[in-house]
Amino acid sequence: MKATPEGNVKRVLISYLRSLPNTFYYSAAAGPYSTTGIPDIVGCCGGKFFAIEVKAPGRRGQANRGASGMQVQQMSKIAASGGFTMIFDGGDDDWEKLKAEVCDGSMFRV
Repeated sequence: MKATPEGNVKRVLISYLRSLPNTFYYSAAAGPYSTTGIPDIVGCCGGKFFAIEVKAPGRRGQANRGASGMQVQQMSKIAASGGFTMIFDGGDDDWEKLKAEVCDGSMFRV
């Protein structure tokens, strides 16, 4: 099966997270027992909780970079609880934001 543009971004991000020390992540899957709007990847790096909604490149011009209203609502709840959230499409600025906000920049190897 051919990977989608969003799937390619998610694959690279997961590969990167896998390489980090002191990091746990979970790739959320939709289904009958899941919670609607939960970001694609949730985890913890060095004690900092993060939730990342992955989108295909090219959606930056859309409202909320293509995230649904329910995704935005869930990310707002996570942020209000002290977690870090972002919509991620693999652009250089996204990598920089991830480095700055989630783990100590010295731990990142992009």
